[in-house]
Amino acid sequence: MLNLGNAPDAEPRPLDGAGGAGGAGVAGSLTAHVEGVQYDVVSNGAFHEIRQMSRREGNNEVVVEFTPAFPQLLALADGAEVAGQFRITAQPSLGVVRGSWRVVRTGHELHLEILPDGGWRPGPAPPMARVLFRVVSMFQDWPKTYVWRGTIQLPAGGASGGTSDDQLAEESFAFSSGWERIGQ
Repeated sequence: MLNLGNAPDAEPRPLDGAGGAGGAGVAGSLTAHVEGVQYDVVSNGAFHEIRQMSRREGNNEVVVEFTPAFPQLLALADGAEVAGQFRITAQPSLGVVRGSWRVVRTGHELHLEILPDGGWRPGPAPPMARVLFRVVSMFQDWPKTYVWRGTIQLPAGGASGGTSDDQLAEESFAFSSGWERIGQ
């Protein structure tokens, strides 16, 4: 769990999924490094949301960007649904994968979905490769035939049930996920 902490006097409020927490958000952004991944986050009230995450290995970097920023999952109120777009980039020659994401909170469960429905767009490539990518659309469209789904089972009490962030950090969460082929 990415825990950047809340301001000492901030009272966390559940997000409704349609505009964030009640009241104005705290301006600003933060960067956190967790297990080799850099998270660029923005404040939404007392909560932090992931705008971008990246990992660098030598001269290579993979960047995942979220629009709008990906919400702090434990801040979502029961019944909230949040959706947006993502973009994955690496070396320019590898191109870009685009798609959509969605999170729904139902009781003590969080349902996540990532759909690379924007497909893959190749970057600069040698002339023969460019011809192949244009003629055979399957190279660009194959990501659209998959969806990733995940479910997080929250502990009893949940984020909106009076359990503090410190208590939630000590609880265990059940998580299941996988990729599924949805098209040809």
